[in-house]
Formats: sequence, C-alpha cells, structure tokens
Amino acid sequence: MQLFCELIRIALGTQTYFSHIPSYTEWKELYSMSNKHGISGILFQGLTRLPKEQRPNQDLFADWITLVKKIEDRYKKQEKLADYVTKTFKKHGFRSIIIKGLSLSKYFPNPQYRHSSDIDVWLEGNKEDILSYVSSVKKPYNILYHHCDFYVIPGMDIEVHFIPSYFCNPFTNKRFKSWAKDCGQRLFPNCDTIEEGYNVPDDMFNIPYLLTHLFRHVIDEELI
Repeated sequence: MQLFCELIRIALGTQTYFSHIPSYTEWKELYSMSNKHGISGILFQGLTRLPKEQRPNQDLFADWITLVKKIEDRYKKQEKLADYVTKTFKKHGFRSIIIKGLSLSKYFPNPQYRHSSDIDVWLEGNKEDILSYVSSVKKPYNILYHHCDFYVIPGMDIEVHFIPSYFCNPFTNKRFKSWAKDCGQRLFPNCDTIEEGYNVPDDMFNIPYLLTHLFRHVIDEELI
C-alpha cells in the first residue's frame, strides 16, 4: 500500500521517485491495484516520470502501455458519442447535459487517461415524455426512479436521467429535486449555444452534486 500511495504522488507530481525500487512482485501488485481502483491511465503518467532504474520490466511496461491505449481509445469514442447523443436529443426536442464521468474531463490535465464507463445524460423535461421518446427508439432494459439504462450503441451504455440523483429520505429528496430544478433552469439554456460537443454542468452544480453522489455510493453501492 505504501508503494501504491507513492506511485499516486509521483503521478500527481508531488514526489519524484520511490523510497525503494519495487520488486517484480510489487510491480505486479501495483498494476493489479491500479486496475481495481480504475486509475491505471492516471498512474501511467507516474511511470513515465520515474528514473529508468525504478521502472517496471519491459513486459509489464508494455502491458501497461497497451492498457493505456485502450483507455485513450475508449475516451475518444465517448467524446464522439456524447456529441452524437447531444445532437440527437436536441433534434428531438430535448436539451441535455452530460453529468458525472465524462463531464469531469475538464478537471483533468490529461482527461484521455481517466477510466470511463457509461455516458450519463440529464434531459430537460418530465419523466413520461422522456421515457416515451427513449422507448420509441429502443426499450430501456432498466427503468429506475431517477434514470433508465439505454443500450442503443454497441459497447457503450447510456444512462438517461430524469433527475440527476435522489435521496431515500423523502424530505431531503424533495429539497434536492427543488435544487436540481433551479440548477436546470440555469444550465439547460446553455445547450442552445452548443453546436459541436456537449454541455456539462458548472462548479456550482458539480461540487454539491458529486459529494452527494459519492456519499450514496459509499453507503449503498460501491466506489470504482
């Protein structure tokens, strides 16, 4: 664990080298842990900054490069799909905002290295109208309180959100929905100026939203 924390610091630029040269077994563990935590691409930047004598052997280094290439390719695919999804929803009368994962790229100096999964899109409108349109394209395979899972593009799930999130406490949930509605009134009009790419939330939305989202993952799901 100490070496893993050191590699994180090296990748972030707050440390220049390991306290000791990792063994082959330790490097295998570092590679495995970086995959489990979903930060292999981020930590690869640390590998390139290490002195040559502290880097992993050629085979492991090559495996890491191959993995990073896949991460980069998936990121580029996500970027194109988010643009396509935004234009498609706009064409059918729904303004949209990409939330969570891909929308956080602006906070990364090298966003192509962050692991990506599905595309989360928050649509303006009521749940019934959104579900009606989505179902006319392809029936969602999972409909929840706040979103539906929409598998229409091979290799990439899309979560279509009616609201960004929810709370189990009904009183807290009511306040959250009111807050989200106010944010939407500020954010959705920005979609009208988007010709290429996609719209993302501002910090005023992201900071409280991401904290509540992560908290729910801690107590109800998992962190990846």
